[in-house]
Formats: sequence, C-alpha cells, structure tokens
Amino acid sequence: LTDGESLLNLTNAYTAFVNGGSVSTPKTYYYVTDVFGNRVLESESNKEDVITQESAYIMTMMLKGVVQSGTASRLRLKEKIAVAGKTGTTSNSEDKWFIGYTPYYVCGVWTGYDSPEPIYGSINPSLLIFDAVMDKAHGDLDLSLDFQRPFGIFECEYCFDSGKQPCSECNNDIRGNRTFIGYFTYEDLPNEICHIHKSRYIDSEGKICKIQLPFWQRKRVALLDYERQGYDVTVEDDGYLIKNRI
Repeated sequence: LTDGESLLNLTNAYTAFVNGGSVSTPKTYYYVTDVFGNRVLESESNKEDVITQESAYIMTMMLKGVVQSGTASRLRLKEKIAVAGKTGTTSNSEDKWFIGYTPYYVCGVWTGYDSPEPIYGSINPSLLIFDAVMDKAHGDLDLSLDFQRPFGIFECEYCFDSGKQPCSECNNDIRGNRTFIGYFTYEDLPNEICHIHKSRYIDSEGKICKIQLPFWQRKRVALLDYERQGYDVTVEDDGYLIKNRI
C-alpha cells in the first residue's frame, strides 16, 4: 500500500481468472538454446492454485459485464472475441488502468506521467492501447473461442437488491427491472423469494398514496421495504425505500 504494485504483478494476478484459478510466477522467457538448438537454460514454471475454478469463472462473468456495459464498454475487441476486464482510476485521474483478458491472453495497461498529472479526456487511454495491442495479438487465432464454464456452475435469475429469486414485483421497481442473470455454484443458488420489493401506489410527486386516488393521478410501482440501520452515510438506494416515500 505504501509503494503500490507493479503492472507486471497486477496483470499476472488476473491470469487466475482465465487459468481456472491458478497463477504462475511471471517469466520473460521460456527457454534459451545454443547454436545447435540445445536448451541451455529454462524458466521453470511455478503454478499455484489460489481460487477455485468456479470462483474464477464467476469473476470472469462479472468482468465481462464491465466490458459489455460498464466502464470498459468502449473496447472494440469485444466485437470480435470474448473479453473481460476491469478499469481503474486513481485520485485526480492521475493514473488510468485497464487489465483485460480473452480466452488466449491477459494484457495490462497503465497510462500516466513520471510526475503525476491529471489525464484529461472522456476515454481511458489504456482502453485504446489494449485494443491496439490485443487486436494484433489475436490476428491469426480462432475468435469464436469463449471462456469455458466449469462443471457445477448454474445460470439463474436473481433480484439485484435482495440477491434472492425474483418475485412478481422485482421487474416493477421504480428504477426499472431489477431482475438479472447470475452464475452460481449449486450451494449458492438463491433458494428463497425476494421479500423486499413491495407493490405501492405513488402520486405525481413520488409519494406513496392511497388507491382511492384517481388512476390518472397515481402509478403502481415496487419499492424496497426494509430499514438500513447502523450507517451514518448516504446510500444510493435510500431514495427508493418505502419509508422515504411516505
């Protein structure tokens, strides 16, 4: 935390997600030969399992979302091959990162100055560099290859707010549909129904009203029915709680 982490080590950490949960010591060469083709030096591989295959795949699916509709959605490579990754920005936009990977390669890019200065512009320059490098790296490869789902991972709908199976009101949330597709191990599959989305009528000011109000003056929506306690902070979904609409 004092000196930061190198781009090499940070990029190598992401190899666990595409290698089924294992990480190897970074190397700059595989082997060295003499003029006769005899190997005179080899770089030994030191593989270590750090997370399960299931966890690696679930994380990959989450990081694909970053590329598809998140902070890395401007990547062009995603139009050719499956890509997952994560952007990063330090205080005052003095460092811009992107660590991304495909079924073939992991690539990490840092953009910044030797003496920290803000990096202006709406596009993370690390995304542009990643695109340029990885596009050439995949030039002769089969681009139909996707990340391999391990046995024991299940695809299931869940409520984004409760983490449980969607109820009939989850897609009527005042913010829109809150039902998403997630990836779970069998032990973690949601086995209860969402209990916090409750149907209510609101008026033109967004306040909860009675059903007796004329239908053109009210709207049926789903609000969150729970109380957050023990936090002296403003939380993003506070405005969607039933108690804040009365």
